Amino acid sequence: MPRKPNFPPPRPTQKVDQTERVVGVSAARAVLEQRPKDVLNLAHTPEARKEVSELLRVAAKQRIAYREVPREELERMAGTLHHEGVCLRVLARPAVVLDDVLERMREPGFLLVLDGVENPHNIGALLRSAAYFGARALVVRGGGEKLSSAAVRIAE
Repeated sequence: MPRKPNFPPPRPTQKVDQTERVVGVSAARAVLEQRPKDVLNLAHTPEARKEVSELLRVAAKQRIAYREVPREELERMAGTLHHEGVCLRVLARPAVVLDDVLERMREPGFLLVLDGVENPHNIGALLRSAAYFGARALVVRGGGEKLSSAAVRIAE
């Protein structure tokens, strides 16, 4: 009887989450304005109902599912206590390669490169300021990770 090669068993495939969370009223508003088709759903707390009513109208108009949840559930969904009463689940943007960044540099503006900046609040604040002054792109050393929800919330 022929011997079978001793290959390791195949690894189970891990499902990669192609979504990300966006928390905070201003960040949620920006996503709904800039890329509403990427928004999968919206959750908010009863306490934030009045503050997010404009977002709920936009969601309804765009046929985006939304629901009201208790604060504790939103904290779990958002992955943070600093959610301002709203959390969106959106399709993640595809990773950008350096060639695409360099292509953007043909247009007026500048490139902001961060080396050693790890605090998401600092990254968000720098991103917000850079956008105001016309930055075309932000490059973070290491770069393979998504911006955290805190960085997105601060950047608005």
